[in-house]
Amino acid sequence: MKSGLRCAIFLIALCLVSACGDDSDPGAQDGAQPQPDVGMEVDVVDDVQGPQDADDGLQDVEMTPDAPDLSEPEDIGKPDVGEPPDAQDDVEFVDVDEDAPSMDDVADASMEDVPDEEPDVEEPTPHLNIDILGALIGPGKSDRTQWDGFGDVPEELWLTVAILVEMPVNDVLDFLSRAAVQSLAKPDPFGTVELDLGDGWEQPMELANRSNTFQPLFDDAIYTNIPVETQLRMKVELWDEDVNFDDPIGAVIISKDDILAARDAGGSYWVNVASQSIGQIIFVQIAVAEFDP
Repeated sequence: MKSGLRCAIFLIALCLVSACGDDSDPGAQDGAQPQPDVGMEVDVVDDVQGPQDADDGLQDVEMTPDAPDLSEPEDIGKPDVGEPPDAQDDVEFVDVDEDAPSMDDVADASMEDVPDEEPDVEEPTPHLNIDILGALIGPGKSDRTQWDGFGDVPEELWLTVAILVEMPVNDVLDFLSRAAVQSLAKPDPFGTVELDLGDGWEQPMELANRSNTFQPLFDDAIYTNIPVETQLRMKVELWDEDVNFDDPIGAVIISKDDILAARDAGGSYWVNVASQSIGQIIFVQIAVAEFDP
């Protein structure tokens, strides 16, 4: 159908050319049939919408030499981004020492270096021997009266007694050895000592009676194999033996710190207890040593 339409258009154009040739071309008057100029190019525009083939939805259009070729897409240009960078350009290669230990070797070596944890072993509790050696007693009772008999301690001596709590043991010994002090009625001290390991006071141990002295010595009061517990302490209690009634001299505490200090000092050790007994017991003498089984 398309080719038939083109033929019809060509015949119509040819007739038009022939009609014009009858008026202008002299050769037409002589009976010569005008020939179309085959060298002339005719652009035909199809303004007639005819039936189209169902298989061809586009019209054939004669393309002029100057018409752009739409068969090939026009290159609209693309930005020149250059060649993609080589992924290996940014990678730094490190030479691997073939002799270097592997991660597994390092882990194994680390485990070998860690010593096996040893169970906590409690150190054995130290044990001590504690010996109560003696005491220093003031020249009079807290009411200024003498220990036995009648009468008061002279005022000049009593003023010195007030500062005995701060005096070193040697100064107290010198004071008690003075003739004026030795002329006073002396006590007859005796007493007990008790030990506490944290469960309360144990059975008291007797301190033998001594007569007429400000410095009683106790050579038979010894504790052996005593564990150093947190609540370790001792209590020393003294009385003055009289015919009718025994007069209390004082009760003082020897602390754990005092006991350990005596152990560290070695030999005999004087513990100042004057503040605990209103100056009636000034010092207690002890000796502490490690227990040797």
